[in-house]
Amino acid sequence: MQKRRDGEKFAWAGIDILFAALSFLTAVWLAKRHAGAAAAPLALRPEEALFLFLLGTAWIVSARFTGLYDDFRAKTIGLELRAVAMNAGVQGLVAIAVLFVVKTQTLSRFFVLVYSLLLLGALGSWRGLRHLLSRRLGLRERRAGRVLIVGAGEVGRRFYETIRANPRLGLRVIGFIADAPQ
Repeated sequence: MQKRRDGEKFAWAGIDILFAALSFLTAVWLAKRHAGAAAAPLALRPEEALFLFLLGTAWIVSARFTGLYDDFRAKTIGLELRAVAMNAGVQGLVAIAVLFVVKTQTLSRFFVLVYSLLLLGALGSWRGLRHLLSRRLGLRERRAGRVLIVGAGEVGRRFYETIRANPRLGLRVIGFIADAPQ
């Protein structure tokens, strides 16, 4: 079970990095056109490829701190979009810091703005679509974690009611264990 969840986190991170890379490539292309430099859509100079690598590394580090890849069944769409927005903000700050040090002519504040907006739009849309599809297809219910509650007293019943009242937790009670049948 844990290996499957780790594999899912790795897959979600890979999809997010793919969207980040596509946002980066699009923003670089638009920034070069905005600066008046002729550029092919996928042509990167070595320093831009290094820049992309730094942004990807920053994404993974900031996602770890914001809990972006924690179990998505336990998150509301609002919490997930907030984590995406925080990571996109970190990406913008890292991009500003790198551009301050490198001082390139073709990549500027326009690049940072376009990159941040593309990243936020692409990942926000992807995450929203993923939540909608998982709810629509019932994936959360089918993949629900099973819970066996020890104790059928007052505390056990309150815990059961809490689980029932919060289906977004992705938990399903399969029974109670008690000393005396109740």
